[in-house]
Amino acid sequence: MKIPFLQKFIKILGYTLLGITLFGSILDAVNNSISLINFRSAFFITVFMVLILGITIVLLKKGLIPWRIKIIGNNDQVQYKIVKVSKMNMGIYIPMFGIFVFVWVAAFINQKNNIPKEVIKKEQSQFKQSKPRALREMFDSDFGGKIISYDLEKDVNYTPAKSNNTITLKINQRVHFDFDSRAKFVAFYVPSSLYTPEYCFHLISRVDTLLKFLEEHTNGNYFSLGEREMDVKDLKFTGRVFCLSSRCDDT
Repeated sequence: MKIPFLQKFIKILGYTLLGITLFGSILDAVNNSISLINFRSAFFITVFMVLILGITIVLLKKGLIPWRIKIIGNNDQVQYKIVKVSKMNMGIYIPMFGIFVFVWVAAFINQKNNIPKEVIKKEQSQFKQSKPRALREMFDSDFGGKIISYDLEKDVNYTPAKSNNTITLKINQRVHFDFDSRAKFVAFYVPSSLYTPEYCFHLISRVDTLLKFLEEHTNGNYFSLGEREMDVKDLKFTGRVFCLSSRCDDT
């Protein structure tokens, strides 16, 4: 009896869908196996396989394992006979070798895809968290939204202790006004030179004179922050002075 074309098409489509489903299940099982296998489990599986293979070889050589073979007799009659074998069948090596390769390849893939990336990412995040903040970053984060600041440049003449030459440096004195605490935070941005550390110490030692200079040369009467205004004379210096070399400041 001939099968109609539509029935044949439905049959082929059913076999195709069944094959795709079976293939997808196999891929999913392989993927899950790879994610579960690590070097430790691969080692134990290998030891177990070697142990089973060794026991099988010993039993076969001693003739303790019966083996059924097919015998075709007269008139093409098929008979089965149980015999004892003393030689190892090479067909046993193939599946065991395949399992061995799959286990160790899965272990290496799992190690490469998961562990190194997590370790590198963790080390990078720890490095970023431990990086010290710059002076400008401290002001922006701790007093952000509450600070109005401006720059006041001044030429300062200074003679280093081990030199007879007078050095003129343009110092950027940044004054930060904190309206909540009514205080001025002063930061000096010193140009980079051979005498930068010595000059920073000189600035700190003359803090009273410098603060008085800033008091006299502050321009403007009012600074507004939103709807709030404050007279400059109501602001008081705290005496906190921060010195930062230009080679350390990236802004």
